[in-house]
Amino acid sequence: MGHNPLQSIPAGAKRGWSVKVNGAVVDPVSVVEISHPRYGVLNYGSVGGRYDSWNFMEIGSGGVVTVPYARVNGALYIGLVDQERDNQGGRVLNVPRGFLDPKEKHFEAAARELEEETGLANLNDRMSEFPGQRANPNSTFFVTNGDNEGVAFFGLVIKPHELERDPGHVVPELSASAVAVDPVVSLKLRADMVKPVSKQAELIYSCCFLPISVAIALSDMFTKVAAGLVLQHG
Repeated sequence: MGHNPLQSIPAGAKRGWSVKVNGAVVDPVSVVEISHPRYGVLNYGSVGGRYDSWNFMEIGSGGVVTVPYARVNGALYIGLVDQERDNQGGRVLNVPRGFLDPKEKHFEAAARELEEETGLANLNDRMSEFPGQRANPNSTFFVTNGDNEGVAFFGLVIKPHELERDPGHVVPELSASAVAVDPVVSLKLRADMVKPVSKQAELIYSCCFLPISVAIALSDMFTKVAAGLVLQHG
């Protein structure tokens, strides 16, 4: 993990943020740190003594995204998990992703998250990190100033015969959006390709494969980036 660029807020510095603890405003505040041993540190402080701001320093340098994808009859498809994301308003489609466990390598985390969220296992020989620099989710708030820090994106090639049609898949996010999806273009992994997934921990309903034109139009930023990487390198 890199270094925290925020400093202690000097007296008289311009402040735009307020800090509340148990509903009560705490003032004046010079430095705030909220930490979790697995996820990272949320900091509040001063940007060069000019103004106040906050940032997040994530354990594992930004986490991992694993993008299962397939080329079927010349068209690219991306594997997405249908799950609950309260910050996105409920049930949505996202590419599989997650944080690193303590002392875990990025490749190990990418394989683990893929297995946990899709049921795909023992396909590590097909998985590789996409070329290019690792990604900063939002450079205003996320700190990735250490060596090779940022979100790591991995691709995993799925073979066409490992998929089958999934005409019954309906996702509220798509049903309510301007993106029209013909049910016959929704695909799913063959049952013999996956092992049972624990749906309780992350409220994951299923995994489906949709055309890249649909995936890139979804609301999740990581999914949009993943679609672009598959278009470039898939």
